[in-house]
Amino acid sequence: MTVDEFYQAVIRQQARFFPNSRMNILKRLTDYIQLRITLTEELSIAVRYNAENGRQDFALIYQGRRIFGYDNLKRWHYHPFENPEKHIPCPKPSVGRVFREISELVQSKHLNKSARRTR
Repeated sequence: MTVDEFYQAVIRQQARFFPNSRMNILKRLTDYIQLRITLTEELSIAVRYNAENGRQDFALIYQGRRIFGYDNLKRWHYHPFENPEKHIPCPKPSVGRVFREISELVQSKHLNKSARRTR
């Protein structure tokens, strides 16, 4: 997958799940892209893709810390909301699946309660 193909996939899912968010391209090279999708002042999605080695990273960030994510460092795994430092092996997710899960988490009362506790 090229950087442009990956970027277009992210744009489609951003429009579908987070239409009121703002996307910033933090870095873009021929074979690499780094994005930040701002959902609120304290909540964002960090996305990176390296076309040269196929590395993908998706992280839901709250107050500067990852609280959920997927990446394929060594092999595909996810970082669950309950313990984002944990690595749970999984099959390769689609960009749509990642955004759907992040959307469900953002809309959940569980995230809202946890976010209030950390303030």
